[in-house]
Amino acid sequence: MAYVAVENLASQEVERCGQLFLDGYKEAFAAVSNRISPAVLRQVKRDLKDLLSSESARVLKAIQYVHELCKPVPAKDAVELRERTQQKLVAELDLFVTKLNTDRGIRKNLLAVLLALLSFTFSYLPQWTASVWSLFSSRPLVPYLIEKIPAFGRILGAWDIVAIAMRFVGVILLLWLLIRMLRVVVHRRDKRVQ
Repeated sequence: MAYVAVENLASQEVERCGQLFLDGYKEAFAAVSNRISPAVLRQVKRDLKDLLSSESARVLKAIQYVHELCKPVPAKDAVELRERTQQKLVAELDLFVTKLNTDRGIRKNLLAVLLALLSFTFSYLPQWTASVWSLFSSRPLVPYLIEKIPAFGRILGAWDIVAIAMRFVGVILLLWLLIRMLRVVVHRRDKRVQ
């Protein structure tokens, strides 16, 4: 009975150590703005396994004298001591990284939509301004501005090039977003089929 209680305390110590390790990586992952790659995740899982292995071996060595006093009780080995803790922490890490990567993917999509809308808005700004101007004046806006500001004719010519480029960028952003969304849908469908 006494050894089982000591073994439970040892298991809690291994879990505490693993949780500290995991909390450190969670803070580091949260501070990085990029998605967490599968290779990095695999490396962290290997490091976690190594840490739990060494910690469970250390703890078992520290409580070995209690087992020797309570001989009839079967003792757990290092793998048994760390196994439950490792499964729990790896599942927690997977959930955290998945949530983090999903949030970051949504942010990229929202940014792409916002940039596309802004590019279309600013590319049509001169036409909208001329329409609003016509509500308040009987004179057309462009000839009026050219009369008041002679260099406006060159600016207007350059604005056409800028407007075309902005529309082109907006279309590219929307196509990129569409392709990205289709990739996600196909990937999810392929996962369900397997």
